[in-house]
Amino acid sequence: MISFGIQDGIVAPRTSALVYGTAVNVPHIQMMNVTARVQSAEGTGDDRIVVVASRLIAGSAQVRMQGVSLEVLEVVLGLTLIEIGSGDTLKTTLPLSAGHRLPWFGMAGQGLEEEGNGDVLIYAPKAKVASDISLGTLEYGTLSSIEFTATLLGEGDYDIIDLQHRATVGALAIPIGGMA
Repeated sequence: MISFGIQDGIVAPRTSALVYGTAVNVPHIQMMNVTARVQSAEGTGDDRIVVVASRLIAGSAQVRMQGVSLEVLEVVLGLTLIEIGSGDTLKTTLPLSAGHRLPWFGMAGQGLEEEGNGDVLIYAPKAKVASDISLGTLEYGTLSSIEFTATLLGEGDYDIIDLQHRATVGALAIPIGGMA
């Protein structure tokens, strides 16, 4: 199975273990790069390595989207959008305050199979932003984008990262079906 590009991505606020609020589409998603983190140690003796121990301990995901989605930032930062006015005078703001604790959320991505009718899914049941977030750049000749990196942990029957191939393309949801 070979997927080409990324078709869709969603994030959802985590309300408790494997329970999520309403999923939000990640508009114009450009990338969801998921990496398994490994902790390892080497034992030496007799002038050589004699043992290697390695364990999967967590994951990380890098997500990038074109444009600035306040709704996605609301989920991954655990903040609340404030709307003032209506119609042509509507102003939506997302205040970011120092000291705010970032929440856990779920995330999923979907790539379409290139030589078939299926898709490839990436599901992370428990993600938290763990590095600086590019909130967008306002610059001549440049389109704005958001990019963030999250740490991924397993939860319940779900692993750190679940990869799934489906023979037929289906809807993207959190949690993705058939993994637990």
